[in-house]
Order: sequence, then structure tokens, then C-alpha cells
Amino acid sequence: MNQTARHSTGTPRSVPRRPRFPRYAVIALAVLLLAACAGEDKKKEEATTPATTRIFANRVIDYAPGTLVINSGFNGQTPGSYSDDFGGTHVISLTAWITDYPGFGASSTEIVSYDNAQRVLIGLASEGNYSRFDWTLFQDNLYYCQSYPYVASADEASALPRADNTDPTASGCGGFSWTGLGPPAWSYFFSPDRALGAPGDYTSVVSLGYVPAGTDAPGGALVLGLGAAGDPAQRGCAIDGVGDDVAVYENPFVTSDADSISGTNNEVATVEFSTDNATWYEYPHDATLDPAKPLIDRTRYVGFAGVTPTSEGGDRFDLALLIAEHALSADFNACYVRITDGGTRWVDYGNTQSDLFASGADIDAVEALHYEADATLAP
Repeated sequence: MNQTARHSTGTPRSVPRRPRFPRYAVIALAVLLLAACAGEDKKKEEATTPATTRIFANRVIDYAPGTLVINSGFNGQTPGSYSDDFGGTHVISLTAWITDYPGFGASSTEIVSYDNAQRVLIGLASEGNYSRFDWTLFQDNLYYCQSYPYVASADEASALPRADNTDPTASGCGGFSWTGLGPPAWSYFFSPDRALGAPGDYTSVVSLGYVPAGTDAPGGALVLGLGAAGDPAQRGCAIDGVGDDVAVYENPFVTSDADSISGTNNEVATVEFSTDNATWYEYPHDATLDPAKPLIDRTRYVGFAGVTPTSEGGDRFDLALLIAEHALSADFNACYVRITDGGTRWVDYGNTQSDLFASGADIDAVEALHYEADATLAP
């Protein structure tokens, strides 16, 4: 009530008094005000979606690292330096596998070829003496076995049956047991399930692997399906809503290096979307590189994953841009997401499109910001 409407015993009778509200009207008004406040609170609650209702990738459809796991390094560690269960040391580069056991000396095997999908490596110890090595990841641990020594040719070694890697702790290979390798103990970075659910810390990631300089191999790729976290049976698609529709969380970390251009270390990846896991549409992207600078300026990269830290919201993708780029139907649904390491697709200073010394994009999580359930999806 304002000052002019206030009355006292000295108020002239000619000034009309403000009519009183019946008590029931006051009560009704109070109830309405409380309801309005509750409504505002409900709107705020709905605007802040609880983490338990957020939709993330909940199943791995496919995963193929860009280069052999045992040739890769992580965060500046020496690539391919290991010890095994028997006291030996192994240094595995892109061209050679050097093994050293105390009392026996070192031996070297030339790496002729490897197959990421089959997890097979063909080595040459001496002229006409090829060996086939099978390797696998089991319960976040790395194992290898020289399954076929003394083979006459690389082609013959490649064609031999694959060793049983169902459980390398319980099975044998080539007449011997499987050999565990470590440290460095980072083989779990190649477990694709680490990309499921909500983003964690900077180590809760799966690496896509990297592409060596001077090769035309594609980058490693990861395909994920969307749905309720922790329940692969609950499936659905990202849909075009207002603003961004999908977020990809990689782990570009903030750096205090004075030579850093953008203040982060980046490992860049391209992103594609599909309705049926068969036909894929690549999200439009562009990079205007500055050849005078050896590290990524992230402000020059548009439409990529692996650019924006999770603490800043990750990299966002608006399906409206994808729909316009590929002339898709306005009701296009993105049910599957494929993330491919930059590799040599965007050549950056003769290496990759990622910062120097990077070891492949590391995916933490994928989130559908606008989502529609679809129980018919398979896989």
C-alpha cells in the first residue's frame, strides 16, 4: 500500500476510504501468489535439467583405433615402452619391436605390417623368417602372443587363423601363454566404453589413436548410439531443436605454455551423424591454418570436436546446419554419432590437424541436447 492510500484518525471524511477486501478474498489472493511462486520455481527447475535425465551415448556400435595400440604414446610418455610378466623390456616403434631379457641380450624384429581391426602384427626377424603376433585388450590390460613364428612369407603369416583371445589369462597362443605388457599402464585409454555416460575427468576417455606423419591412413573412429545412460535398451535420437542439439566432450586441456596460441592442447576430430548407421552425413567444418605457427589456434577451427574443453561446455553441433549442408529432411534424426580422428585428412605442418606430439583425439562423452526416444533402433 502506498503513502497516499494510508489513512489515520485525522483523515478528512471527504477523502474516501479504500474499500476493504473480504477476508476470504485475501486468503484466495495469498493462495494465488503462492501458486504463482511455485509455478516460477517449477519453470526454473525445468530449465535446469537434472543430470540424471540428461541423455548421453549409452552403447558402442563400432571402434577402430587409428594406429596400433602398442605403437601409441599418451601424454608425452615414450611411445611403446613396456615391461612384461617375465622381466623383459619391449620398445615398439612404428618400424621395429626390440625385446631385451636380462642375461639374453636384445633382439629386434622389423614391423612389416599391422591390421587394427584384426589386431594382428606381422614381423620379420631375418630374411625369410616372418612371425605373426596377435594382441588384444582384456579387462583394460594389453596382451600379445607370437602365435606363428618362422613363417615363410608375410602373406602366409597374415592368412593364418587368428589366435583365441577370449580370455588371454586362461588360454594359450602358439604353444605359449599370452604375455601381458605394462607399464605404461594406459591401455585402458583404448576401452571404448569409457566414452559412455556423462563426462568425467580428463582421464575418463577413449583414445581414437593417431595417424603417423607421411601416411594416408584414416584416423581412428568411434561410433556411438544415444539413449538413457546405463541402459543400452533405452535408445533414441538427437533431434533438431532450438540452438545446439549435440555436444561432444573431448579432453583438450588448458595449458600455461607461453608458446600456446589458444591456451589449450587440442586433438581435433570430425563428426558425422546417421539415422540408420549406414548412411552418414559429415558435419560441415572448416579450418584456416596459419603456417607460421606450430600449434593449433582453436579460434580457426569451426565444426570440429576436440577444440573446446569440457569445462567450457564441450564442442556443440546444431543439426540445422547439417540438414542445410546436405539438403536433408527437416525432421532428420541423428541416432548414431561417428567421431573420426583428424589424422591426415586435414594436414597440419606435415603431421596431423592436431597439436604437435598429440596422440589422437580422446573422447569423454557425447550428449543429445534435444532428444526423442525410439525403441525400434537396432543396434
